[in-house]
Amino acid sequence: MQVITLTSDIGHKDFLTGAIKGCLLKINTSFNICDISHDVDAFDVNQAAYLLKSAYKYFPENTWHLVFVNLFDYTGCHLILAKSGNQFFACPDNYLLPLVFENEPMEMVKIKVPADANITEWARIMGNAINYFNNGVPFDQLGEPVTDIRQKNALKPSVSDQHIDGSVLYVDSYDNVITNISKEDFENARKGRDFVIVFKGNETIEKLSENYAGVPENNKLAYFNTAGYLEIAINKGSASKLFGLKSSYNLVSDGLLSARMFYSKIRIDFKNATE
Repeated sequence: MQVITLTSDIGHKDFLTGAIKGCLLKINTSFNICDISHDVDAFDVNQAAYLLKSAYKYFPENTWHLVFVNLFDYTGCHLILAKSGNQFFACPDNYLLPLVFENEPMEMVKIKVPADANITEWARIMGNAINYFNNGVPFDQLGEPVTDIRQKNALKPSVSDQHIDGSVLYVDSYDNVITNISKEDFENARKGRDFVIVFKGNETIEKLSENYAGVPENNKLAYFNTAGYLEIAINKGSASKLFGLKSSYNLVSDGLLSARMFYSKIRIDFKNATE
């Protein structure tokens, strides 16, 4: 039974998540379809990359991960099929894969998608490719060879000897705030020193918790979550709403339609550091 995951910015209010699953099951009723998330902020490829990177490693070998985020990023956008280790991915050429894998090697092919294709047509093309592969078509024959895809650097924190400047990547369903500061980034820069996490003006946290219960109810805390990223939360409260921390993708008009990311900033200052 082929396991397939779905990640999208479609949400749950409309019919499209069900239509995507219906298209896939119409191709093969034995597909085992699992949701990673459909609550990615609209068009936010950085969030999609964070969620996919955090989740895909927990799935069985040979799982296919399909991503429906920012499908219509540019005219003539094509589908990328990628293989990394024993996991497979299908998404538009919209910077997602470089954000997930950075410099890790991948096998890739591309499939042309009609310019007027809608979301369900993208699902049908993805599902057919998976079915062909499961019926013996070699991966490198599923599409045209491709070695160069659109690149975008991951939203990385700025790290110096004195501090780390990071950003909010994602706000989860509990209004906990996930930053782009990894535990590895933190420990490499910390070098055993004390620290203070500063956000939203004068809000500070000076120690890490192991989990939400590390502080009394309604108190703020910081800890490294399951994915290994710094998370700011309030025990049984809403950190995002209380502190106004958010990540969002906004469309603005500058004569031409353009896209801009606005991310709340998080700073970690290391004590005994000399400026």
